[in-house]
Amino acid sequence: MNEFSMDKPLHGIQEDKEIKVIFIFPDNSEKECIANVGENLLNVIRNNDIPIPCSCGGALACSTCHVVLDEETFELLEDNGKEASEDEEDLLEVASGLKDTSRLGCQIVLTPKMDGMKVSLPR
Repeated sequence: MNEFSMDKPLHGIQEDKEIKVIFIFPDNSEKECIANVGENLLNVIRNNDIPIPCSCGGALACSTCHVVLDEETFELLEDNGKEASEDEEDLLEVASGLKDTSRLGCQIVLTPKMDGMKVSLPR
């Protein structure tokens, strides 16, 4: 496990706080999940049996963990310098159902301000 492992919260983030993440499925049904601040969104997906393949396991080598964030969360990431890297943008170009607020779940680290965020799953 390296220092950037998805199983380990990042230092400097309030790791004991839980937030709510709401997943919206293609049929518009929803699943509300509790996640830890500092946790990677991909871990939340895996831990809650959200049906996304996540083929590369978070190595930023595929686009299977593609999700669509609500506008507020997407802007929060952009405003805090957490916009998509060039590598992430390259992978998103081949993702199915790409939207303006698309991101890869493996690249999203949860913060307290993301409480109540909505994450749509593309078809």
